[in-house]
Amino acid sequence: MRNASPPLKRTRVTLALSRLLVPLNYQRGSRWRRDLGLTTQPLPALSICAELDRYPAGVLGFAPTHLRRGLNQVVATLEEAKERVEVGATRYFSFPEARRMKISTSATAL
Repeated sequence: MRNASPPLKRTRVTLALSRLLVPLNYQRGSRWRRDLGLTTQPLPALSICAELDRYPAGVLGFAPTHLRRGLNQVVATLEEAKERVEVGATRYFSFPEARRMKISTSATAL
């Protein structure tokens, strides 16, 4: 892969990112779970926020746990995407270009 042309290298990094970020925004379950092709809220892992008014007050105790799991999934995916960009930048691009691509984020900022 080191001998690949710069456009091909960029394509590989973009493909790796899309494999992480597209399911995060469009998929309710894991990639092995059946997708019914129904319209979903953006960031399905956190979509319970928009549905809380549908539940009686007595069953809302599940919401904080569900939201924390969803937030953990989103943060973990974004951190993995960040790592892929940084590794891809240093592996596939020249040093000045890689330096421009560095991303500084933290889970607490989300």
